[in-house]
Amino acid sequence: MKTRKGSIGNLTLRHMAINSIIAAIYIVLTVLLRPISYGPVQFRLSEVFNHLVVYHSGYFYGVVVGVLIANLFSDFFPFDLIFGVLHTAVSLLITIVIRRKVKNEWTLMILNAFVFSANMFLIAIEIALLSKEAFWPVFWISWGQLFLSELTVMLIGMPLMYLLNRRLHFQAILEGNRAS
Repeated sequence: MKTRKGSIGNLTLRHMAINSIIAAIYIVLTVLLRPISYGPVQFRLSEVFNHLVVYHSGYFYGVVVGVLIANLFSDFFPFDLIFGVLHTAVSLLITIVIRRKVKNEWTLMILNAFVFSANMFLIAIEIALLSKEAFWPVFWISWGQLFLSELTVMLIGMPLMYLLNRRLHFQAILEGNRAS
């Protein structure tokens, strides 16, 4: 049975190995930069890996597993595990659906940045639920802060991912047809 190029359903040994590397890098970056990676205001630099689904939806697994394991180290565990993985999985899936219609790399990265930033409402819900303060003020303030910090990281990460793709060819890496 042939699957569509870039589909998340075609998981080969190659996909698993590459996604394991992506997850490991995500985890290391997040944990090493712990003071800015967790909490109501976060600049989780590893979030630039969210742009990998712009190039191939098969990177979904590596990013989600990276978030899952990195969130085991959060002060908000186990809540960060649930809300963080949900946020990432939903956002990546939305971008994968958008990717079927939008083919321009830069447009996709911009849309991806806004999808991830808007969906930070899930993390804002988590923070508001865990807060001892009134839910709605905490929610709105948290969502605003998280939206801006996520958008900043994702937009700054765009040129980096663009340049890395020019050198590494993200789609070809997963498909195994990378020319030297």
